[in-house]
Amino acid sequence: ELDRYFPDFVARDGAGTYWIIEGKDKRGRDDAKVQAKRKAAEKLVRRLAIEEEYVGQTWGYMIAYEDDIAKADSWDDLKVLAQPVSNEV
Repeated sequence: ELDRYFPDFVARDGAGTYWIIEGKDKRGRDDAKVQAKRKAAEKLVRRLAIEEEYVGQTWGYMIAYEDDIAKADSWDDLKVLAQPVSNEV
């Protein structure tokens, strides 16, 4: 259930976007539970865009796999590799 969800990290980037970030081993790419969590978090991020207390905020979600983190030289690199979802319009 989402009401019992505790992300690994919540961070705010320089552009003001809040990110829910999950760190996972690369084997998680093929793990059904990890992918189900991703789908649930994507729905949550889209729902935040219409919640009154989050109006004006941008939220995103990403799974940062260890191999992507190792390849990334910057936050922008990691965002490309992780293919995040956000409610940015």
